[in-house]
Amino acid sequence: MQPGFAMRGRGGGRARGGGGFDGGRGLMQQPFMQSNMPTDTLCVRITDIRQPVTEDMMYRVFGSISTNPRRLQINPSSDPNETVVMVQFSDVYATQRVMESLNNRNIFNDGNKMFMSYASWEPTPVLPAPAPAAGAPGPVYGVNIPAYGGMQPTPNVHFPQMQQQPQQPHQPHQPQQPTMPQQQPTVYTGVRPPQVLHVGPQPRVGFENQQRAARGRGRGPVRSNAGGPMGFDPMMMGYQTMAPMVSMPGGMMAAYMNPKTLQNSPTVFLSVTVVPETEPLQSIFILLEAFGGVVTIRRNHNKKDILTVKMASIPEADNVVQFVRKIPFAGGTVSAKRFPTYNERTPCTDDGNPLDAATVQYDFTTARHRSPGQRSRCHPSSVLKVTGCSGCSEADVMTYFTSENFYPDRIIKDDEGAFTVHMADAETAVALLIKCHNNVCGEERSNVLFIEGPKETPAPSAPSEEKPAENPSANEAE
Repeated sequence: MQPGFAMRGRGGGRARGGGGFDGGRGLMQQPFMQSNMPTDTLCVRITDIRQPVTEDMMYRVFGSISTNPRRLQINPSSDPNETVVMVQFSDVYATQRVMESLNNRNIFNDGNKMFMSYASWEPTPVLPAPAPAAGAPGPVYGVNIPAYGGMQPTPNVHFPQMQQQPQQPHQPHQPQQPTMPQQQPTVYTGVRPPQVLHVGPQPRVGFENQQRAARGRGRGPVRSNAGGPMGFDPMMMGYQTMAPMVSMPGGMMAAYMNPKTLQNSPTVFLSVTVVPETEPLQSIFILLEAFGGVVTIRRNHNKKDILTVKMASIPEADNVVQFVRKIPFAGGTVSAKRFPTYNERTPCTDDGNPLDAATVQYDFTTARHRSPGQRSRCHPSSVLKVTGCSGCSEADVMTYFTSENFYPDRIIKDDEGAFTVHMADAETAVALLIKCHNNVCGEERSNVLFIEGPKETPAPSAPSEEKPAENPSANEAE
């Protein structure tokens, strides 16, 4: 790299970009390769450590959103206020859910803040550079071939040497010009064979003038015959001529020029209406948790009966939007719709009490969440399923519901210890789920979820209604 381009300003001070230095601690330690694309591994950097970071604590943090890592490793760090934790999950969807729910969040109220990024568990091996051949220039260390546009270098390239130039016959004094081969239109039928490029001597005076012009804060002249940015000339390095850019259908910037394509991407934020101000956030949290994991709930500033709900993942948000439609709730109905775009300016906190109707926002990250197997996969009906209390009998469950002013039509216990509860209507079933979830017969692990109700069978009744219609006609004929 030329000095005129590598330094900024007169003193050649430190550049502003991420140049591989981390504050005053020298080179950054990167034992694992980070990635911009979603992977099954996360690199969690924990700062502002107030309590020691242990594996048990991290497992409990991820378990709060019903996500269990496959393996977890805490890496030592020289900084006592920072710890790096590598976590690998079963699939990419799990990492996306953790990233959306726990990134830039504190484990405790006073510290242990987590910063997450996608990574790969195994570090990428660094292969040794091949030994240069006799008479060939040394390799360029630290630079991959894709940095030069993905073009393979042409072998057996003779680079010019000023000391070994043959004697030229005396000619009249003329300014030296670089001898460049005349480009001819070429039809590519396959892999282009390697070519040996002989480049004439470059004028030394012109190079020095350009270097001086690019020094300091001024904008020096740009070389018209330069082959690339930052003083890189692919013709000098022995690379083939850059292939022309192929125009893509609609153009590469079509997605950026059309803002509608960016707005169609799904989000995890939902708009839930109508939730009266007299209802605490805990009630709607329990109802929505029956269909998907809820992270935060916030009431609208202007219309308090409209809630903004952040779900744990996009699939769970889809499940809520699909099944939460005109559900009887608090004397009215509640429905969920997806926000096309939403920017969370101020994140919710866990200040306040979700059981208090005066609380207008709450972070339910550390609350008790359902496991994925205890989610409802249907619209609310009059039939409920109760799990987690297999030690109780049908009479015990009936006695408990009666004490809570719920009167089921019948309760059936299956071989697995789960109870099927038949209520009079869906509104009563919704009220029972909100009030009795995680508390059936005093069991905190009990779950109440909706299941498919009895299907209506109008087919047998239709012929029975048609037969009497035929009989009177027959009687009239008689």
